[in-house]
Amino acid sequence: MRLRKEFSLLCIVLAIVVSGIVMTNTKDLEDIDNITDTSPAFPQVSAANNTNNDPLSNISLLDDSNSGLINQMFYQKLKEYNDAGYFSTIYESSIQATYYALYILDALGNLDQVNSSEVITYLLKHYDPTTNLFMDKLAYRYLDTDFSQTYYPLSSVLQVNSYAVFSLSILNRLDLIDIPKMINFIWSCYNPVSSGFIGQAYDSDLEEGLKLATMDNTYFAVTTLDLLMNNWIDYTSQKDAIIQFISDLQISGVSSWDLGGFFNDDDFLTETVFPLFEPNLFSSYWGIKTLEVFNMESSIQVADFHTFLTGLYNEEDDYFRISESDYGMNYTNIVATALGLELSDITGFQGISQSEVITFILANRNSFGNWDQSTTVTHHELIDIFQIIRSLKNAGILTQLTLLEKKEIADSINNYHHYNGYSSLSKDYISMNLIYTITSSFELFDRISELDIYDIYLKIKNSYSDSYETGSFNGYLTDAIGFQGLRSHPIEYYTSGKRNYEYINQFPQLRSHQSTYYALASLKKLFKLDEFGDAYHLFELFNDIVNTQFLDDSYSDNYGAFTPLWLYEESQAGYLNKKISFEYS
Repeated sequence: MRLRKEFSLLCIVLAIVVSGIVMTNTKDLEDIDNITDTSPAFPQVSAANNTNNDPLSNISLLDDSNSGLINQMFYQKLKEYNDAGYFSTIYESSIQATYYALYILDALGNLDQVNSSEVITYLLKHYDPTTNLFMDKLAYRYLDTDFSQTYYPLSSVLQVNSYAVFSLSILNRLDLIDIPKMINFIWSCYNPVSSGFIGQAYDSDLEEGLKLATMDNTYFAVTTLDLLMNNWIDYTSQKDAIIQFISDLQISGVSSWDLGGFFNDDDFLTETVFPLFEPNLFSSYWGIKTLEVFNMESSIQVADFHTFLTGLYNEEDDYFRISESDYGMNYTNIVATALGLELSDITGFQGISQSEVITFILANRNSFGNWDQSTTVTHHELIDIFQIIRSLKNAGILTQLTLLEKKEIADSINNYHHYNGYSSLSKDYISMNLIYTITSSFELFDRISELDIYDIYLKIKNSYSDSYETGSFNGYLTDAIGFQGLRSHPIEYYTSGKRNYEYINQFPQLRSHQSTYYALASLKKLFKLDEFGDAYHLFELFNDIVNTQFLDDSYSDNYGAFTPLWLYEESQAGYLNKKISFEYS
């Protein structure tokens, strides 16, 4: 019995070590050699570190038996949580996040902390020399887009290739790709009808949503072409058409809150900047920064745009909102303030107190040394830090940071380093999957009491919401109740289609029966299920789950299965049918 138990736990602790591969393709286990010694999920601790001042000093350490190894693994996880307040979760790297990290470190003068050969190997792993394209899971997810469900911005095939080009440029290795063919690919994404750029090579037979030119795709296309091409002389007509495309997306005429702002596209029915409302500072930024490449930023309706900035600027506290509608919670206001600062500088807007705006940004760094996206929403995705650093650099503000402050920010980027690249989420975003694995491991050896039960309970509880269509738990743990969506839409928690399932090999959802099961099972192991039931009605959750069963027999393949989250309604059967996968049933 003892040997069986130890063998079982050895299997589980291996799952803990690689726990960051949250719902990712098993092919990624090929990279396990790269994390054996360095994974933050399994830090190396020796007996010498176990002093009398260590609150975990009563835990026995290594001997030559399986028990010694098991005890050390328990010790590692307990010490990690005691020291840092979280269990490290390893998230999948992306070309997008890798570019963000390289840009940040380069801007701060800390690029030397990057293992360049390692990153280049990671990038080239996703490069197909026959097509001359970079394709990672975000790019395949884009090709999988179902516009009847959800569109995820900033991850199109065009943009993924732009991120790769910018990354290689930072590392001075553009020689590794065929530049003329990359230029041809970018131009192939030009929509000759609307004059902006779409997310993949244009074809008149593409479905309408995929043919929709957007401001973000246009910005990345133009900035990439400007890097790779010698000049724009041979593309004068296209340049003029792009300028007109951007001009047409600026709101003018009737005086209202949105006067002067920019839409991201010309289709009011398609959400291409989800979860943001339009117009907003992001779409305005992409438009104006694209015009800046052509030295045409003054071609916009400047007075109208200043009216837009005035409406978004909070004079009392010296920050910008991202849009008139920001979920009523200053969503992304730290990022928005950095964008507003740069756009004010570009367009000559004098309606802000520049010194106070800069102070607002610099004074709101978090305990990790970088920034949350907002003063109220404490997410710190890599995209938040990237967009803040980019605007501070462009506005000439980075010089106001001390060397120590720059080092603190640069060091914090290590929390996003996973395998040979970087991910959009840092290791402190504890997945519900990992919590289930850890509580199962500790329960197996009757060591649940050694965990910080109440703190873990609060984080699981805060991850629950009954304000959605059904009660459900978030896929990762949160410290506080509030906005839990992730605007970088990491592959571990976001996808909407199945056409390229063989490339992604997963159908993850941010909230689902899967995370609900992991949460409830963990609460039971922690002896906190009853306490949770006192706060929320478990019978209502039970009924919610039952009512997600799909009962339209005209869809024979999925009849009787369960949607990941949404209540069954006959009128929504077509939409819900696309959401069903076996794992959620």
